[in-house]
Amino acid sequence: MFVDGYGNDVVAIEFARKPGRSPRVKIETPKSPEGIQPAELSAGIGQRDWSQIIGRSRLFDQKLARELEKSKADGSGEITICLHGWFIVAEAGDAESLQPNVVGQQIKPASIRRDAESACAGGLTVPYAFQMADVALKLLPECQSIEKESVRNVPKLLARCNLMRGDRLAAADAMQIVAKIEAVDENRSDQQLKWLLAASARELAPDFIKMLKSGKLYLGVPVGKGPDHASVDGVIVQRERSNDESSMVADISIEFIRQTGEFLVQSYKLSEFRENEE
Repeated sequence: MFVDGYGNDVVAIEFARKPGRSPRVKIETPKSPEGIQPAELSAGIGQRDWSQIIGRSRLFDQKLARELEKSKADGSGEITICLHGWFIVAEAGDAESLQPNVVGQQIKPASIRRDAESACAGGLTVPYAFQMADVALKLLPECQSIEKESVRNVPKLLARCNLMRGDRLAAADAMQIVAKIEAVDENRSDQQLKWLLAASARELAPDFIKMLKSGKLYLGVPVGKGPDHASVDGVIVQRERSNDESSMVADISIEFIRQTGEFLVQSYKLSEFRENEE
């Protein structure tokens, strides 16, 4: 389980092999800001990957020598400052097994190992957890189209992917056009912004470009409606014209269509502007 530096639950990743069933990876996140419960995001795990997952879990709860020495130190005068460090809770269930390198059939009973560690600690649990996030991403093709540059790290990427609805493969592809739209500023040329629209929607270009330059867009997570269709909802906040004037906000809904391999704007709907109460 990953908790960010501000105490927010980010994502929980579960690798499990239940009795009589094949191994699976499952992603869980809190509900969306709109209160929507994410649909299940999971996948099967092959034997090779499962063996690697088990192998990597052997030592995460062990303490390094430098950690033990630090815990013994008292009054050294050393001051360590770590701000907004992420926090990890990890747990591994070890199945009953034969004791290795022991003569005779000695059984090692089943056990559960746990550790909780801050990224400031410099131990083994945090690197292990981020390695497991990389493994989960590799096993979930619907998340792999999301550009890592658009999120902070892989756990954040998996959390974003879990909030996507409908056709997650399409929704992940649509994240690229969403990121481009959110990055628009007043300095972008009209010609650059024109290419955000599909060919069938070029007549919308003047109004769409004017709208983009008038404010800042904050869009949610895309919804995949099919292999070549997606949509996203959000708000646009008009740029303030003076310190005395409050900003205005409007709701926006954008439809995307895939054209030559990438998603572009097909249409959009904009509500009336109202005073921004936030």
